[in-house]
Parts: sequence; structure tokens; C-alpha cells
Amino acid sequence: PPCPWRYFLSMLRCRCMPLALLAGLSLWSSDAVLPSQEEYDRSQLCLAEGRRLDYTAATAEEDLPPCVDACPDGSEVVGLQCARPASADEVRLRFRLFQECQQLSACEWLNDWELHLEIIGMKLAQFFGLPVDELQGAILFYPAQSAPPLATFTVVRRDESDFLEGRRLYGRSRSLLSEEPYRVHLAFRVDSTRLTLSSPEVLLVKSSSPQVSAAVGVAMDVQFPEADSNAWSDQTWVEADFK
Repeated sequence: PPCPWRYFLSMLRCRCMPLALLAGLSLWSSDAVLPSQEEYDRSQLCLAEGRRLDYTAATAEEDLPPCVDACPDGSEVVGLQCARPASADEVRLRFRLFQECQQLSACEWLNDWELHLEIIGMKLAQFFGLPVDELQGAILFYPAQSAPPLATFTVVRRDESDFLEGRRLYGRSRSLLSEEPYRVHLAFRVDSTRLTLSSPEVLLVKSSSPQVSAAVGVAMDVQFPEADSNAWSDQTWVEADFK
């Protein structure tokens, strides 16, 4: 069964399947082609049948990772996922996505954001070639009128110096009811030994390249990217270790 996602103003992490999908979504672009409900259902059926989703495969914007019986040569099996193989060190990549929707019609996806956030999470994992449990993220959206500037919005881990200073935000699910601009902020982090600081995907995020938007099929601005590398550790982290 689908996981009980908690997205709005909260840390995103799935509790019930090997797919801890964390996702972010911004304003629909006029030429964006996101995967459909039917395509999403196909991916879930694949997992229910015990097959694997190949996150190393490139697909069109409207397609989620293909369902395969065996992972391709050169990839690594991670649960029910195919991912790029691990290297020696761990890369931490943090960035923010932003969009201001100028009218209600441009933000209609927020009325069904749970589905679309899961879908974009899968597309981001596919962009990096990673299993989705190596991404964490959070979403914050609110009316733009008279809203104060957002000073900081990031995902931190317990072993980081700013963990005690941060606080976890929670809020209720809501729909858009008024014709007014909305600001959408999405904070992401990747902690993975499958990337390096010179990986093309990392460089694209660090340069705030529009190719990130093209890869996932939504129009968004990449903001505040930062990347560093740490020595590999066998430390495991749980949801409470992030906020």
C-alpha cells in the first residue's frame, strides 16, 4: 500500500516501504510533462510485485523509472531499487528550490500536492541515480502578500553544528482557496556515497542550472546550493536525526 506521507511544513520521510520518497515541486511550466497518476500506479504495482525500479535509467519527463526484473550491469541493488554504485566518501548536497505562483491556476498542483510530491521525488532520485532514501526534504508554501522574507530553510542532521538551533515545522494539509500569489520553498539534502563533488548532477545543482528543472519536468529556481565531502562512515540515521 502507499506510504502515509507527511509533507506540508514537515520533514519528509516514508516509514513503511524501502522508498523514503522526499520530494519537491514548484510551479508548472507551460511545457512541463509530469508523470500521470497512471504512471505512478504502474511504479507502485512494480514494487508490489517484488520487481525493481531502475533509477539509473534515463526516461522522458512523463515517465518514471522503468520496472525491471534485474538491475543492469554496473548498478547496485538497494532494496527494490537500482542505483549507481557507491564510492569511498560521502557527499552532502543541500539546496533550495523556489517558485512564486502568480495566480491560482499556476498553483493548482498544490490541491493534489501529495501525489505530485511523490512523483517529483522519484524524478529527483532518478536525476541523481540514487535510491530515494538517500534524499531528505521539506516543503513550505504560503500566500506571498505581506509575507516576511524567509531567512533560513534547510535540512540539518544531528551531527551538524546547527542542528540544535533548528526547529522542525509542522502544519496541516490545505488547499488553495483564493486567487493570490503563493510562494513555494523546498529544501533538499542528499547524503550519499554514490556521488562525488565532480559528478555532473552535483555541478548542475551547484551552478543553479535550468537543466535540473528540465530533468524533473517542472519550472523552478535552484537556490543556495552547497556541497562538501566527508569520509565514509557506517553511521545510520533515522527520521529523528533530521530536521
